[in-house]
Amino acid sequence: MSVSTWQSRRNRFNHDWLKNQYMPALGKCLNILDDRIEDEEFEREFVRRLLPQWESNRAEARALVTDFEEQMSPQRLVNLPPLNRLDPNTRGWIGQLVHELWLVRYPVRKWAADVLACVEGVEAQYGQIIHRIGRHDIPPLLAELRTMRGDFAEFRTRCQELGRSIGELPNEAKVT
Repeated sequence: MSVSTWQSRRNRFNHDWLKNQYMPALGKCLNILDDRIEDEEFEREFVRRLLPQWESNRAEARALVTDFEEQMSPQRLVNLPPLNRLDPNTRGWIGQLVHELWLVRYPVRKWAADVLACVEGVEAQYGQIIHRIGRHDIPPLLAELRTMRGDFAEFRTRCQELGRSIGELPNEAKVT
């Protein structure tokens, strides 16, 4: 997996889905709960189809964190010209040295831990919402959802924090 592949995955998750699809849907939900707008079709589909999208995207959120250190390490640069011409033994120790210097110069593991904490915050809030809604074939009525407005607002805040923390990860392998 190349650095550009990791960056593409991050862009697909953070920008394409989380910031441009999911959070606007959460915002629209809050506007409906606040009686600012009406959209009966959206009301019907939100709990059944839109809200559960987190379940199909949570694994990618965790994978981005898990893969970050390995995929963004400047150690990967030893496999590119001109360093790829070095003998494998030399490439190995130089790569490891560059990786260790990167870890000393930048708070790489703290960045990853911060993103993971945000993922876990989203997970916890999502779990609370799902617990309150329950799993049944008939979505809750709007009046029931209004009693959960604070939960939805907190969930949106947690998603915003996740988007911000993922966005703060470097988008290139820093070597300086």
